[in-house]
Amino acid sequence: MFLRTLLCLFIAVPSMFWSPIPARAETELLVSAAASLTESFKEIGKSFMAKNPGVKVRFNFAATGPLLQQIAQGAPADVFASADQESMDKAEKDGLILPGSRADFVGNSLVLIAPVNLPVVTGLGDLKSGRVQKIAMGNPDSVPVGRYTKAALEKQGLWEALAPKGVMGISVKQALEYVMRGEVEAG
Repeated sequence: MFLRTLLCLFIAVPSMFWSPIPARAETELLVSAAASLTESFKEIGKSFMAKNPGVKVRFNFAATGPLLQQIAQGAPADVFASADQESMDKAEKDGLILPGSRADFVGNSLVLIAPVNLPVVTGLGDLKSGRVQKIAMGNPDSVPVGRYTKAALEKQGLWEALAPKGVMGISVKQALEYVMRGEVEAG
């Protein structure tokens, strides 16, 4: 009996020291961010992970409206970065963000762009010309950049004339892709 116990100890004790020790679990930070923030947030994420070993940042990029719906329906998110104040106000009102955690840290600028190989647009006035058949923009009913675009064009008295030329995208990224592929004359 003593020999059997000694044999078991001889096998068991060394195996405790030779077996791999499980690595500490990585902390994961899930960031749901507006599509317009994709490139900058990816860079920030790399820098953050380099400075915080053991923290893995995962991103969920989409239009702000769908992101807000996902969070409202229970999708996990540690950080919500919206493309507009209106959506942040709604998230706060609906209790989707922790009280006191909201911080404005970035802003967007509305710009007019055109494909490099189609230099028919140099300013807002050119959008009314017959040379411009299609204008990429975010859908004002669901995308912050669409609301910004509509407000800016209304302020210039151009919305009614240009809305029929609008090719509505579901995100600012989609509108940019339409322009980059030359599917529209401006965006």
